[in-house]
Amino acid sequence: MMTRTDEPYIQIAGLGTLTLDEWERMGPAEPLSRVYHADPTLPALYVGETPDTEDTYLLQKAYEGTGHTWVSRTSSLYTKDVCDLRVDMYGNTLTSPSDVVHVVQAISDGSLTQETAENVLELARVAHIAWSRDGYRVAVNCQAGLNRSSLVVAMMLMMEGITAEAAIAQIRYDRSPLCLVNEHFVGFLTQNEAAIYAAGAEGRSA
Repeated sequence: MMTRTDEPYIQIAGLGTLTLDEWERMGPAEPLSRVYHADPTLPALYVGETPDTEDTYLLQKAYEGTGHTWVSRTSSLYTKDVCDLRVDMYGNTLTSPSDVVHVVQAISDGSLTQETAENVLELARVAHIAWSRDGYRVAVNCQAGLNRSSLVVAMMLMMEGITAEAAIAQIRYDRSPLCLVNEHFVGFLTQNEAAIYAAGAEGRSA
């Protein structure tokens, strides 16, 4: 029978591999955190982890090699009472109910290739339009809710006109000091401030 510490569980760039118990001690207090912005008229914006991460992982491991099919449950975290649009940067996750738009763009928590960076920037641009122009409440998740999800949320905040430094600080304050410990992601945000801001022009012009 599998126990909570049978093997490593979460791999986070900048932190390494954490067991389930280590993650519980170090991780954010909540699975989903609202990120605030100076403009109070903007809809809610959230950053969070994969719902029921532990159960999902253990079920998958238990079914490996058995010939049985693992069937996921519907997410109880990213529902219509929380968000209208869910941006999923992990992909190995529980699906949202059908009344929530669930967009998946799985990337690795490591370095960014040019193609991946362009894809993530475009995804953030579309999410920013939905959030700032169309009034969608947006929740962005990855596995642990620290790096990949925070990368997208930081871009969305920067598209509203704040600096990379301010966006990163806001996310760390609202979510966890462990957010954006991936130096590749931080480097991309700080080195491409002008391009990220320009990508948000359509949302700001509403």
